[in-house]
Amino acid sequence: MAINILYHSVTGNTERIARAISEELSCSLVKAGEHQQPIEADVLFIGGACYATQQHDIHPDLDQAIRTLDPGKVGIAALFSTGFPKYSTALEQMRTRLQELGIPVYRDTFFCRGKFFLLNRKHPDKQDLQQARDYARNVVSTIGKN
Repeated sequence: MAINILYHSVTGNTERIARAISEELSCSLVKAGEHQQPIEADVLFIGGACYATQQHDIHPDLDQAIRTLDPGKVGIAALFSTGFPKYSTALEQMRTRLQELGIPVYRDTFFCRGKFFLLNRKHPDKQDLQQARDYARNVVSTIGKN
């Protein structure tokens, strides 16, 4: 089963989660805005966050990377995000863009708080990283059974 991770991170929070998933599943990381090759994966984990500087949208680099995915080369996407629960719509935005392309999206998502200046300073913490690893293992295990 081919597994990849596409992510974007401004503050490093989402990147920490992406790296934890990558280490758990021994798969490649692709940072949105830096990749050139088309992404192919049976399971593509996609991570991002909403930013106040982007009108609370996902980062344009991630948006563009998602919009250029080839539905014929991605079996299913699994989503993760970091940030502030009250303001984050990143998971919904990513799901909508993928559904518009016809790429199936795994039913469960992963979200944890992310540090920002003086807020949530300890997140993502060890427990968050372990929960991300557990989420990734569960996704792959569940998809592998179908």
